[in-house]
Amino acid sequence: MPEQTEVPSRVLAGLWWLTVAVFALHNAEECLRDLPAWASVHAPVAIASAHSGQAGFGVAAALLTVVALAVAGVATVIRPGWSTEVLVCFAFVLILNAGSHLAFSALTGTLMPGVLTAPLLMALGLHLVWRLPRVRAIWPTVLVTVVVAVAATAGALLLGGLLTG
Repeated sequence: MPEQTEVPSRVLAGLWWLTVAVFALHNAEECLRDLPAWASVHAPVAIASAHSGQAGFGVAAALLTVVALAVAGVATVIRPGWSTEVLVCFAFVLILNAGSHLAFSALTGTLMPGVLTAPLLMALGLHLVWRLPRVRAIWPTVLVTVVVAVAATAGALLLGGLLTG
């Protein structure tokens, strides 16, 4: 394991922007390859019904990307004390997202939209978790990370459906 030291702000800023760029690329792949159509055929009903069609999903993906851009902007311009920890939590979310794409593709024998960029998400997420200072995996941290990720995704999908429905 690498020694846990303070990350220079310039390096941290670069990692934030790289992470947002890879996240945006992944979201674009999901949209361009029509994740809602794939989900309607291959995903469990509860997951497939969460999507509000291609237009709503596109709005949701754009909203999530804009939120990631905003957080990265705050993290790199204002440089709050939470910047590194939030990036590590985001990395864990990306790893889980990438893992789900790889698993669903393997289980269905299809290329789930997002699976082509999933290895990039996985590699970046693992690099961030390995190289950045550890975030204590205590229940409040895990719970907040899960709640924020699920609420942001569900909220974006709901808003996307409302705006395009």
